[in-house]
Amino acid sequence: PPPPQPIGPPAIGTLVKFIGIVDTGKERIGAFSDCRTTFSGREGEIMEGRFRVVRIGVESAVVEYADGQGRTTLPLNGQACVGK
Repeated sequence: PPPPQPIGPPAIGTLVKFIGIVDTGKERIGAFSDCRTTFSGREGEIMEGRFRVVRIGVESAVVEYADGQGRTTLPLNGQACVGK
């Protein structure tokens, strides 16, 4: 028999990339892409109605689904969709 299929939403890193940071001096604003659209997010914000930005660091951002599932650390890539 085939192996069991994973239950739950797909891994966030397969859906969105962390491509840049704007540091205003008061806060960091992350730039993210789903390979169709580029969007921004601040810590605590929900982006695109799907993802919550938990923390934005110098080299990575922690993002989870809006319902709190699937928390993951996205490395700062700068090249969101190379090869797609």
